Amino acid sequence: MNNKKSKNIIILITSIVVLLPILIGVLVPDYKFNIWISVVIPVSMLALHWFALWVVFNDRNNREQNHKVISMVYWLVPVISLITSGISIMSSMGKVLYVDFFVRILLGLIFVIMGNYMPKCKPNFTIGVRVPWTLRNEENWNKTHRFTGKLWVCGGIFSLATLLVDNEKFSFVFFAAIILLALIPAVYSYIYYRKQLKLGTASKEDKVADENNPFSKTIVKVSIITGAVVAIIALVFAFTGDYEISLEDSQLAIDAKFWSDENIQYKDITDIEYRDSLVPGTRTSGYGSFTIVMGQCENEEFGSHIRYTYSSSDACIILTVDGEKVVINEKSVDDTKALYEKLLEKIGK
Repeated sequence: MNNKKSKNIIILITSIVVLLPILIGVLVPDYKFNIWISVVIPVSMLALHWFALWVVFNDRNNREQNHKVISMVYWLVPVISLITSGISIMSSMGKVLYVDFFVRILLGLIFVIMGNYMPKCKPNFTIGVRVPWTLRNEENWNKTHRFTGKLWVCGGIFSLATLLVDNEKFSFVFFAAIILLALIPAVYSYIYYRKQLKLGTASKEDKVADENNPFSKTIVKVSIITGAVVAIIALVFAFTGDYEISLEDSQLAIDAKFWSDENIQYKDITDIEYRDSLVPGTRTSGYGSFTIVMGQCENEEFGSHIRYTYSSSDACIILTVDGEKVVINEKSVDDTKALYEKLLEKIGK
């Protein structure tokens, strides 16, 4: 079988794997079809998969690339698609899933696997640590990627080790570690470049390999822009999220951004409690950032419960609704206290 035919077959197989969640969403019993989870996410992942392959295979420096590195490119997006879509489908069915737990496992394994492949990666414009100092000097490329491989394996193991620590208390450290794993290789490459200048093994006049290839220049620009956009989106989602609580005539309405709304009839509230301290809870499904938690959570006191809480407020209100606990608060202690007083009036307590 020639290389082109073999490559097309692998692309076809991996593309089918990316789209498998669509079939799963149709065939799984008791699953209420959600077009976003079952169609939009897999199709978006397929577009990402094709774009990544197009960029990699149009970089002529990858014609002699290590086959293990290329295999990773083929299967990275399909595996991520299966895992993320599977978690989303099960969460939408009300299954108790520790989302942060799975995210740490996924990211930890990705860093361990990619860390093992990094030293094998040959110089190119699309895979690896693509900064000016690595692209201009093969020695810098090799040293940087050997260092990055060790760093990412250690970082992946560290990410897996954080599974033993409370998610809420360790989320910031975990997120910061991921950022450092991305930034440290570039810093290392620059420091090594300065060392090379002193030793005379590199020069400021060194040219980027294959710089006369216009497509290579385009790839570098697209890679930088794509990386910047992904980083910005990740930062936005890490520090955003919002909801608005309104007390209507017959119900408490929660209008949420990035997650589903919630409407609670006053007549269904059998108990209400105000606490000066925010009760802990591990998110099992829903949306969470450093500033907010929305969705299904679990703790020792309440078991599975619903939560719409801001981290900026220590106070919270605990509602008992048809035997299920719902924990809510406002952005400040004063606003949470005021909401509690108004709720007491609405439910006649």
